[in-house]
Amino acid sequence: MTDRNDITQSLTNYIQQTYGPFDQLTPDTPLATLNLLESLTIMDLLAHIESTYDVSIPPENISPANFRSINTLTTLINSCQSNVPT
Repeated sequence: MTDRNDITQSLTNYIQQTYGPFDQLTPDTPLATLNLLESLTIMDLLAHIESTYDVSIPPENISPANFRSINTLTTLINSCQSNVPT
């Protein structure tokens, strides 16, 4: 499982490089305030997360609550990593 801090920093960098720059982006910044919760952006973030962290996000977990902030995305990734069979 990838360290929570590493995931948070990696997601912050990805969002800044892909959609930013954002002056006030923190792990708790609501992504909706940055206009990042549009369907194509969510699909892009989802593809990035699944390929970068080698996880599969179940459809029932693709929700506004899980995509609210970098911290909620990090929690989702950690949850999916811990559910991967070994």
